[in-house]
Amino acid sequence: MVHAITAILLACAQDTETLPCDTTEGWSLADLGTGVPKDATLSAQGGAVAVRYERGTLTPLACGALLTELRELRLTLLSESDAVFAAGFSDRDGAAFHHAFELAARKRTTVVLRVADFKLNDDSAVKKDAIDPARLGWGFLLLDAGGLTGARGRNTLSVDEVTIVREPLPARKGDLVVDREMEISASERREGNVAVLRGGRLRIAAPRFVLCGDLAVDGGSVEVAGGAWVVPQRYNHEREVRIGKDGRVSLRGALVVTGPPLSMEVAGGAAYEAEECEFAGLMSAALADGARVRVKRVKSAGEYVISPGAEVTVEESHFAILWHMLGPKAKGAIRFPRGEKVEDWSSGWGMNVRVRNSTGILFCLVSTPGSDAVVEDSEVYATGIQLFGDASVSVKDLHNGRPLKDYKIDVPDRSLRFLRSTVKSWTFYPCEKTALRVEKCTFGEVMAFAEARVDGVDSTCDGSGGYVMSEGTTIIRLKGCRIDCLVLAKDSGTIVLEDCEVTGDVRAVGKGTVRLVRCRVRGRIEKDPGATLTQE
Repeated sequence: MVHAITAILLACAQDTETLPCDTTEGWSLADLGTGVPKDATLSAQGGAVAVRYERGTLTPLACGALLTELRELRLTLLSESDAVFAAGFSDRDGAAFHHAFELAARKRTTVVLRVADFKLNDDSAVKKDAIDPARLGWGFLLLDAGGLTGARGRNTLSVDEVTIVREPLPARKGDLVVDREMEISASERREGNVAVLRGGRLRIAAPRFVLCGDLAVDGGSVEVAGGAWVVPQRYNHEREVRIGKDGRVSLRGALVVTGPPLSMEVAGGAAYEAEECEFAGLMSAALADGARVRVKRVKSAGEYVISPGAEVTVEESHFAILWHMLGPKAKGAIRFPRGEKVEDWSSGWGMNVRVRNSTGILFCLVSTPGSDAVVEDSEVYATGIQLFGDASVSVKDLHNGRPLKDYKIDVPDRSLRFLRSTVKSWTFYPCEKTALRVEKCTFGEVMAFAEARVDGVDSTCDGSGGYVMSEGTTIIRLKGCRIDCLVLAKDSGTIVLEDCEVTGDVRAVGKGTVRLVRCRVRGRIEKDPGATLTQE
């Protein structure tokens, strides 16, 4: 039986998205194989994204955006010079397409590029007679074609507005419960949660499936086959994928779009698999003892917090963050491989993690009670300190990126020593009724759970490991600090910032509370109904 908890409402409205151009977030200078030109600059000024470059050098401006089922691309542009530009993208099969257009010097122009007008590149590795909008994926490029025709001199291209028009998307409102076989083959927007129960098998084969809710797999299975799975989020971990015991989630040839990191929990006895996939965003997964994860040929393979007893295999993939939870079985020497590519590496010390033929792997540790390990000759991307019980811990003068010739973490219920190693980002996770004080430090993340308390003084959280988060009934107080990341109070958590400079966004959601006392905030300040946010 498959049923909606509330009535289903179908509404076919044109799917239009306007991208912000007052920030460089989501924009970059692309590398076509010869490196990013050193004399090119990317900035946001006057409400527009601007790239300044030498016309004799190919300088593609890349924009991250969902193009699946594209109808048209509307661009409002301003070029300092007369120029012919091209917009281009590749579909998910590798076929490359372009659309050329002219811009007159110093004349702001809106160009409308219809998907049917894009032409196959002569040098496209994959040949197609026409574009299939359902096979389009993520991102497009803007390129001054003058570099191909001998143009010289400096130019600036400003992007004032980008609007993406996609095929109309039916909206289905209400929670969905699946307890037998079901397939979704047509694109839709689901405004509600999805639960797949034991005996339920949900196959998503639609070109585009937008889930505005959580996914819970309780003994059943979910397969996303070939399409784009989109989970809109306003902030980190707003939505959750939960795979319970005996549950399975399989992604095959899928494009997964999350924006901010999407939370996932994989229970013992549950499985998560991804093969031939691409992620725009980050799947951030917590793996319990007995969880199984296999990732093969995946771009942006995700973040995994790996408990002892969990099994993780990453093969022929790019970019994965592997957090090793050091439990009581973590004894002796730990060494992580160096270099951009990992040929074949397996963990020890009570862990079951294997990496083969993969690039961009970031190795991380979480120190927990009972571990007794020495990290030798390694470059650790991040090291987290997790606290339990009613412990009270003070940390002073600890800084991201400093070489550690011989350093031992001063926490009484475990031992973690670093020899000839570097930690790029220190992170803190106080739980239960613990108390943490951080003074004159540079760290990457602090997340407080349950009833923990955190006091930070004269320190910097640079966001290299995540963000600042308070949940449960925790309280985080930071005074005289710089915060270069998201600040988030959720559940009934409280964050008090005094005399701080914040370059990221500040949010209070659920029943969370944020107090800003004599603070300068460059990012957005937002709160949900029911939350509290004050500025003094």
